Amino acid sequence: MATILPPPKYDVPPPMPVIEHVLSHDEVQRICNAKTGMVLSPPQFWAGCTNYNATACHVWYTGDAATLRHEKAHCAGWPNSHPGGW
Repeated sequence: MATILPPPKYDVPPPMPVIEHVLSHDEVQRICNAKTGMVLSPPQFWAGCTNYNATACHVWYTGDAATLRHEKAHCAGWPNSHPGGW
């Protein structure tokens, strides 16, 4: 499954600090299922997810650069519906 890359508008440094949590694939599934309230069934899986507030954006992922780029775009305001992604 390929990571959807963000459009230029959101492919920018987020306006808050990003705290990266690099975890195993299984740990990412557990955390992202809990954080999103959405359980994915194989062959679908979470590559990463974010959770943010006014002071920081937390990113949980397995260390993949494309996934980090995708999740940082969410920290920068890219909606979960992924408009303009490629």
